[in-house]
Amino acid sequence: MISLPKYITKMVHNVGKNVVWRCYGQEEITLDNANEAIIKARNPLFIVEQDGKRIAITSKPDEVIPADCPYAVLVQKRPTTALFRNNELEYKAWIKHPAINDALTPDEVAFSWRGKFTFIEEDRVANVGGLRLLQVV
Repeated sequence: MISLPKYITKMVHNVGKNVVWRCYGQEEITLDNANEAIIKARNPLFIVEQDGKRIAITSKPDEVIPADCPYAVLVQKRPTTALFRNNELEYKAWIKHPAINDALTPDEVAFSWRGKFTFIEEDRVANVGGLRLLQVV
């Protein structure tokens, strides 16, 4: 079984050395690499289909992904049946995924964080990592 990347990241802004990334979580997707019947295409794009999910696997970050393929994952080298079957592909990142939503405004993204982040104050005596007092206030 192959586990595809659980987290999806996408650079959305870059100013000098400051980079802003959007991170999207998703359910874990695993592929049965022993079942060659899930391989639906090999050229020009390696496509697998399992559990109703059509997933393109490519080594080209700028690959044009067909509209009927909502998932695409980037690997380090050109995927082949042998590399897939032997689990020798390094799955680097998602390049297309239904969870990626560029339509959200910065305010909507900020609002989505409400109630999901807690400020924990550092307590060196109890060996609890966190924010220093001046960062909390």
